[in-house]
Amino acid sequence: MYVFDITNAYQIDLWASDLKEAYVKIGSYHPGSEGSPYKDLMFGMLGPNCKIYIASKLGSSHFSTIESPDEKGAACNFQALGLKLIYSSGGGGVPNLPHYRVDEPYPCDRTLANVWQLPEIVDLSIAPNPVSDQITITPPAKGLLSIYDLSGKSVYQQMQEGNSEMVIDVSPFPPGHYIVIFEEKHKVHRGEFVKI
Repeated sequence: MYVFDITNAYQIDLWASDLKEAYVKIGSYHPGSEGSPYKDLMFGMLGPNCKIYIASKLGSSHFSTIESPDEKGAACNFQALGLKLIYSSGGGGVPNLPHYRVDEPYPCDRTLANVWQLPEIVDLSIAPNPVSDQITITPPAKGLLSIYDLSGKSVYQQMQEGNSEMVIDVSPFPPGHYIVIFEEKHKVHRGEFVKI
């Protein structure tokens, strides 16, 4: 079993005869490593590729992961902020991967990790930040630029034909935090800005 507190991750051997000896610290997480002091670990879920994905209480642009949950101690390979997300997981959400057939073993498959074609995620530069009127972005190629509020609602979309500088008027946007996604073939550029 795995448990988390604000800064640490532990593995517990439930078959151990002495529970005081059953706790093994497998790693640490540093609250505030993404700019907020309140992004502590909350809960995890076993994914279809047999890894555990761990969300943060108030959302994050990363999941922490346990790469080999059946291995003991440090061999389970806990990765703090191990998976960068395209969109922030607001409110501590994780993918809903329910297992309805409780009379059968959990159908995770380690070979799935070899066939997932996840896009490469690259940081996107946005200036100025914070902003009150206009942001400037230079997309690297042809693709789709989208801006989302923290609820996931799209507030702006535009196709970009090349790597020319884009100036976007954000003055009508309500104050808040926004996610900018630029999608090109096999690559996603991600950035954030604060509208004041």
